[in-house]
Amino acid sequence: MRMRFISRIIVTICTATFMSTAVGVDNSDPYEPINKVVFYFNQITFGLYIKPAARAYDVLLPFPVKAAVRNFILNMRTTRYFVNDLLQGELLMAANDAARFVLNSTLGIFGLFDVATPIGLKFYSENLGNTLYKWGWKDSNYLIIPLVGPSTLRDGIGLFGDFFLTPATYFQPKWRDNYYLMVLIEEHHDAQDIEDLIAVAGVNDYDLIRASYMQHRSFELSGGTVPEADQNGNDLLGEPPA
Repeated sequence: MRMRFISRIIVTICTATFMSTAVGVDNSDPYEPINKVVFYFNQITFGLYIKPAARAYDVLLPFPVKAAVRNFILNMRTTRYFVNDLLQGELLMAANDAARFVLNSTLGIFGLFDVATPIGLKFYSENLGNTLYKWGWKDSNYLIIPLVGPSTLRDGIGLFGDFFLTPATYFQPKWRDNYYLMVLIEEHHDAQDIEDLIAVAGVNDYDLIRASYMQHRSFELSGGTVPEADQNGNDLLGEPPA
C-alpha cells in the first residue's frame, strides 16, 4: 500500500514539476500574498512543533497503537461522511456509513478497531467540499489554511461545516483540543514521505505544492478514486506502514 501511494505521489510531483517549469503554473491564485504568509507560517510551526511530535509518534508508538489511533479518527469522521452522503442523495452509501459507525463504535470499542471492513462494509470518504462541488460550485481558488495546509475556498468553507458534523467537536474543550492535536500529528506523520519527496524535487516548494494539490483535487472531484485511507486488508488494524 505504501509503495503504491508513493508511486502515485511521484507521478503527481513529476507532472507538477513539468507544469511549473515547462508550461508555467496556473496563475488563478488571487490569494497568493496571504497564501504565502500562511504557507511559511505553517512551515515554521510544523517544523518547530508538529514535525518533531510526528517523528516521536512514529518512533515511540508501536504499529497496533498507531493503527488504533487512525481507526479512532476515521470513526469520528464517519458521521461527517454519513451527512454528506445524505446531502448528495447517496442513500446506499449513507446506510453503509451508518452501519460502519455503529459497528465500529460498539464492537470496535469506540472505533479503535475496524470490524466493519472485514465483513464487507466499504470505506467511503465524503466531505462538504465534495457536496458543494456536486451542488454546482465547480471552480474554486487555491487557499492555504493555517495549521491545515493546501485547500480551496470551497473546501475551506466545507471544512468549517464538517467541523460541526464530527462528534469530537462536542467533547469537553480539553478532550476536543487533544483530539484535534492528535489528528494534526497523525496526518503530518502520514505526510512525511510526501515532504521528503518535495524536499528533493528541485523546484519552488510553494508552486509545486499548489500545482500538485490542485491537480490531485481535480482528479478526485472528476471521479478519480483516491481514498483517504486504504483499508483493503482483512485484519482489524489494517495494513502496517512500510
